[in-house]
Amino acid sequence: MDLEAIDVRDGVYPVGYGPDGQVFKLEAIGDRVRISHVEGLPPKPDDLRALLLRYLSATGVRDVEEADPLGSLLARCEATVD
Repeated sequence: MDLEAIDVRDGVYPVGYGPDGQVFKLEAIGDRVRISHVEGLPPKPDDLRALLLRYLSATGVRDVEEADPLGSLLARCEATVD
């Protein structure tokens, strides 16, 4: 999956997350996307978890639990993308 500048500019991707919920700022610069770690902001694993669960639900994956580890949810999301 490619992150396109137009999508970042249009607010499709307002923020990025690392695998443990680290927060990243996304900026569209011309036709490129700059991704930078937001210093001083604590990780937001609950926000990432909610996003992953919403994605999995939208793609028809039903056998996941809110308490599943982030790594497991990430792997399930990756498995849905070709």
